[in-house]
Amino acid sequence: MFGSQLYHPYSSICKAAIHDGKITDEGGEFILSLAPMPHLFHGTNNNQLQSDSLQVEKGQTDYDAFTMQHAPKIVDVDCETKGNDKMFGDQIGMKAFICPKDCSKIPHNVFGVKDYFDASSVCQAAIHAGIMTDNGGSCSLMFEKPYADYNGNTQAGITSKIFENHEKEGATFVVIGTKMDTTGYYEEDYKADEIEENYEAEDHPKAAKGPSRWSFTLFPFDEKGQKKVIQQNSQVDIEDIHGEFATKLFRRGFESANGMMKINIFFEEIQEVAIYFRYYDENNYYVIKMNVPKQKKIEIYKKVAGFESLIDTNDESFIEMIWYRFFIVFHNDELKLYKQTGDIRRIKLVFDIKNNDVQRGKVALSTNGDATGVFFDGFQVTDYNPQYGIIDEKYTNHRGFPTCLLPASKSKRQHFFEQRYHLK
Repeated sequence: MFGSQLYHPYSSICKAAIHDGKITDEGGEFILSLAPMPHLFHGTNNNQLQSDSLQVEKGQTDYDAFTMQHAPKIVDVDCETKGNDKMFGDQIGMKAFICPKDCSKIPHNVFGVKDYFDASSVCQAAIHAGIMTDNGGSCSLMFEKPYADYNGNTQAGITSKIFENHEKEGATFVVIGTKMDTTGYYEEDYKADEIEENYEAEDHPKAAKGPSRWSFTLFPFDEKGQKKVIQQNSQVDIEDIHGEFATKLFRRGFESANGMMKINIFFEEIQEVAIYFRYYDENNYYVIKMNVPKQKKIEIYKKVAGFESLIDTNDESFIEMIWYRFFIVFHNDELKLYKQTGDIRRIKLVFDIKNNDVQRGKVALSTNGDATGVFFDGFQVTDYNPQYGIIDEKYTNHRGFPTCLLPASKSKRQHFFEQRYHLK
């Protein structure tokens, strides 16, 4: 452990928190903030812990040091609680709160985009910012000085309004959450006895012969007869619904704002399939459609406030009896699709798009109800680091280091990024 009040990144954050008096040896919560690296860290003896001094060499100041604050007390709020309510006191620094469910279902009271006027509902602002869903949960807000103007838009099912504050009264708050990225890592391991334990099927209202049936099944073309896959294996007819799909398979209890989705698809016969991500509800989502209508194309659409529009299209041919692997990146406004064919090591970039109209939602596989000759495997959602891009576990050596790296644009270094830590 190196430093005092400002600590070197090689330091244990939990020991540093005890040393700095933010928690005790019994554990607790604290807020960690990144800060520019100094040239010298001073060691001290605090709270029965000794930290060391350290001189930082030239060329090593590009890393971040860190400081800590006491974690704010978490308060329960309701859907109508505003940033200027008395419970938030002097409107200085960070305040933590817990929201109930279904806050998007009452009249919206939000002013601003990313930066919100303090007369806004804190829970609805958290949903609008893509940090919380209608399931509720905990997050924090940070108060700042008031602005003269606040923009408005509709996102994540919440409509925020334009507000002119020429007198610069009140305050501004920014919502900060522990759920900004994926709500958890997910990888299908086929340990569940029935697919319904992990997934939920949803059929189109105009689909006939339902309900659809999805299952874990043995892959019929595996020589050993042991490989399990996901298959939609019942007929669900749908007519006169251009561009929509008869059935979707959602992963239960999983939502994501940022991440990378991986899926393998095998076509015994060429059929229409789709992959949904950031599926907030039936009126707000992104979807990648393949072979629609049985053409050699991959298309990506967005649906916002009930209106679906084409973002981009690409000519991509598919052949039968071969596995395709897809990587779908959704990170802030960065949307990318990569495609790998069979055992070919080359991974092709199909789409590279900037769009952030839908910030959070579920993930799903989809067919047109007749794709019994299509098999899905390798379904997982992981974190995505834009600094490194895609590293596929197939291209790592025996020590786990990457031998094949698909680069992404380097992101700017972010100072003072705040995150709640809990030490048990």
